[in-house]
Amino acid sequence: SRKEVFKFQFLRQNLEYKFGMNIWEDIDKLIENKYLLECKNRIGATFSANTNKTGKGILIMGFNPAGDEKDVSRENRQENQIYVNYVEGNKGNDNQTYFKPIFELCSKVFNYNCKWDWCHVDLAEAIKKENEAVKNFYESHKDKQITVYTGELFYIHQTHQSELLKYFNFDNWNYIKKYVLNSLNAHLDVLLDNGVDKLIIYINNALASKWIIQSITNNDDIEYMSHTIYEYKNHKFNIVFGSMLSGQRAMDGYSRERLIEQLRYLSKDF
Repeated sequence: SRKEVFKFQFLRQNLEYKFGMNIWEDIDKLIENKYLLECKNRIGATFSANTNKTGKGILIMGFNPAGDEKDVSRENRQENQIYVNYVEGNKGNDNQTYFKPIFELCSKVFNYNCKWDWCHVDLAEAIKKENEAVKNFYESHKDKQITVYTGELFYIHQTHQSELLKYFNFDNWNYIKKYVLNSLNAHLDVLLDNGVDKLIIYINNALASKWIIQSITNNDDIEYMSHTIYEYKNHKFNIVFGSMLSGQRAMDGYSRERLIEQLRYLSKDF
């Protein structure tokens, strides 16, 4: 339903409050249990409503969303609103610190021919609750060709990554790698099911990059890699690895420009 679509769009709920942090104590069960299914349902709730007619997109994946239990409660109370990510001039609920650099990067890569995924949704009713900045963005971007999707390896609110890592049992490292691949594939499944087959992926976090590299190659000695081609379900996806575009550990401007050139080159056939 539309209500459920918008509930997911805004909701980035903290799953450890639903399942309990003890899920991390038995990571092998986590891979097959309701946690991954819940994640896939969450991904599907937003992407399935956003049918991409051009089949072209970029997926920006992080490690996990920032925040805490208060953010979960706040987002649950606003379940009928959309999460607009970043819109210039909007003073509402968007996280400009995180999402603005993402959209600016994608705009440069695709020559300002991109939009957020929610621009695919019919906002005739929901947009009435938003301000003029959001309405203007929707009207001016809905016909752009490249859709910007965002995702996370772990849908668990925690601002400080080091705190989240305390819950991982690294004695089960092979299970963690299996989960990482399952999480990446879950995002790809939903996008492919909805016709997004011209897709480039940027991993927007150094640790997420390292874990995905080691999971894909099954080689724990490889810590760094600029780019790889990931084959999945008879499709080949370019994955570019890097660090955060925002925050205290954000990449410098020169590295950002090199990233733009790399993404532009790898997506030239779009």
